[in-house]
Amino acid sequence: MGFEKLVATLEKEAAAKEEAELTRARSEADAIMQAARKEVAALSEQLNRAHARHTERAHALQVASRKLEKRHTRVALEHAITEALKAECRELFANFMVGDAYTGHLSSQFNTASAELGGISSVSADARSAEILATLALGAELRVDASILGFVATSQDGTRKIHCTFEKAYEKLFARVGAETLRKIAEGIPDAH
Repeated sequence: MGFEKLVATLEKEAAAKEEAELTRARSEADAIMQAARKEVAALSEQLNRAHARHTERAHALQVASRKLEKRHTRVALEHAITEALKAECRELFANFMVGDAYTGHLSSQFNTASAELGGISSVSADARSAEILATLALGAELRVDASILGFVATSQDGTRKIHCTFEKAYEKLFARVGAETLRKIAEGIPDAH
């Protein structure tokens, strides 16, 4: 029986060693799993924060896009209003040009331009203005230009020009009162502000 006792003892020792190894392996596996869970939790937290940032940015982009679209609509509306206003003013100016008061207005503008330029070498004007200026622009070359309403006078040395045109007058007027006029018009249009 001594041999059997030896075998039993060896088996017991092997089983104890095996149990100790198994316990140590389980302990290491638990530590690895715990570390892995912490790492997964940290990665999950990073992912959640990144997702939250992405959601915030997406929302901010949507808000900015809506604002930009609204601004674009407003600019398009202001442009349409400006063009309609300019067309109406152009028509009013064209009607003014056929009246007797236009002759006095044009004479005054021509005399002012001539004084400012120190004499005029050439004048480009629409047909109606050229007709009136023919008696005023003596000695200056007079050209009819259907693309303008009013006239453009060039100095004797050709270096300076004065634009006494509807476009220039409208530009000056619009610079002075255009923004306020647009604001008042836009107030009467739903969703324009």
